[in-house]
Amino acid sequence: MEKIKNLLDMPHTKSGQMIKRSIKFTAFSAFHILLVVILVSFLSSILRAETTIQSNKNKTPFPVRYISEVDKATLIKTVTLAPVYDNVNSIYAAPIQKLLIEILQADKMWGYAEFPNMNQKIFVETYDSKPQEVLAILEKTKTQGLVTALVTKGPKGLSAKLKMYTQDQGMIFAEESFQDLKTFEVEKVREEFVTLYHNLKNRLPYQGYVLSRRGLDVTLNIGDKNGVQVGHEVSIAQILKLNRHPKLKTLVGVEKEILGKVLVTKVEPYLSFGQIIFERETGVIDIGAKTIPVDFIAYPRPVVNPDGVVVGDRKMKSKTTKLNSKSKEIIESVGDGNEANIDTESKE
Repeated sequence: MEKIKNLLDMPHTKSGQMIKRSIKFTAFSAFHILLVVILVSFLSSILRAETTIQSNKNKTPFPVRYISEVDKATLIKTVTLAPVYDNVNSIYAAPIQKLLIEILQADKMWGYAEFPNMNQKIFVETYDSKPQEVLAILEKTKTQGLVTALVTKGPKGLSAKLKMYTQDQGMIFAEESFQDLKTFEVEKVREEFVTLYHNLKNRLPYQGYVLSRRGLDVTLNIGDKNGVQVGHEVSIAQILKLNRHPKLKTLVGVEKEILGKVLVTKVEPYLSFGQIIFERETGVIDIGAKTIPVDFIAYPRPVVNPDGVVVGDRKMKSKTTKLNSKSKEIIESVGDGNEANIDTESKE
């Protein structure tokens, strides 16, 4: 070290000059290397930002919207049926079980999954107090709804109950019941269960939902059989909260948020196609958004022949709608091929 210092103190010597030039060159190189690193880092950050923006643009042109957990938990696509129970050695349970399975299999709105083999049989009425059992069944069957049926015969005649449970905490979602002193024939009880099933579905806080969306064009899973007609304006909403009885836990009210309106431009038996004419916020109407109950839309009633076989659905009566000039213009402008693709799983 002392030798280097001495050499630096002798600028006219050859060694001293070489060492000084080496030090200057090293400092100069380090400065340029640092400058290059900073420049590359800056350009890389800009490139990443542009890539992220472009990626987000490609994914969806709409902002991310809030979807309530209750809304997601109450969307029913597939259901299962628990074993039907009666207190008279399956005189009613067997034919009603067969009937309900046929109705569910023929239902165009819901899919059907077989009830799983359980290690322990559960009396259907205990599901009210065992929501975890309900959730376990729904998870095992990969369904969103559990239907239960009970028929009892007693001093007050025959009584029947039909219930629906969902993923919303495994609690009861809808219930229909029947009691009569004079009805005992299996055929009449079967007819009563057709009515119970029809009424149960129409007790739900929504009548259908959006299957797909492309631009302003949407596909709904309700159609002519539900009473929908071209020119109808269908309100779209999401469920924010279910109000339940504090003790019985039954549904007493529903809080909803209106997302927009769809003008129906084309109708098929179980589907309808339309165009969004009002939207609370751009892109807020998405797949799964629900059509709220209105007086001209209802779930169709299953038709059962004298042999107890489900043969179709009875078309619901619909209310005609007077179209304003704007609605007429939209409907007339929609031609074949403009409907949203029902297989679409996200907005394009």
